[in-house]
Amino acid sequence: MNNKQIVLGLCSLVLFGCGQKTPKDGLLGELPVVVKQTYDKEMLLKADFEKASKSSDSEEAEKILARGFNLQTILKEKIETIGKGLIGKEIPVEMAANITIKMDSALVIKEVKSSGNVFCEGQASLTDMASMVDDKPGVKLVRLAAVFVDKDGKALGTSSCHINFSEGYKEVYEKGSVGKLRMSISVEDWNAEQLAQLNHVVITQTDRDDYIKAKNLEEEIKNAFKAKENN
Repeated sequence: MNNKQIVLGLCSLVLFGCGQKTPKDGLLGELPVVVKQTYDKEMLLKADFEKASKSSDSEEAEKILARGFNLQTILKEKIETIGKGLIGKEIPVEMAANITIKMDSALVIKEVKSSGNVFCEGQASLTDMASMVDDKPGVKLVRLAAVFVDKDGKALGTSSCHINFSEGYKEVYEKGSVGKLRMSISVEDWNAEQLAQLNHVVITQTDRDDYIKAKNLEEEIKNAFKAKENN
């Protein structure tokens, strides 16, 4: 995945949405679908509520509010059901250039919260020295991050990630040190369509161009979504 793919991918996703059917055959299955569908229903209820409020129909407005709360309850129940089917599913991983980490096991989904947060974990080890502080050599472990990518290599979003080493905290870890690489994926209304296309993740660092550009453009997508929501 190169910088041009990241820029083009996230820019195109700003325009993705209206009239498009959210795919449900991605790594996260139907999770992004139900989040997006619930959001669409909430927007319809919002329009109905504003209409009822303008006409001073307080009884209808209360009914609409009740339906809105019920939607969230149903969403949480659906996520819990979908989540059970996602436990143990593998998330393919690539390492960015010069990231001296290798996966010793698959990165798998360990837990799915009713909020839409997906927690992943896999065993990883260092292929060279790495450190937790700036004045020591090697990859800076405190800056580890993930970029979510679709099947065409286009970026979809970002997340932080970290490694918990079996030997505990140290400023410097030697080659061969082993730990658990952990990462989370937060499926929300504004990024559900993007994450429905998740194909793999790239482990990088927060001070690298690939992550910075992906993060900045991700914020643009989020802001554009919120602006559209408020119109």
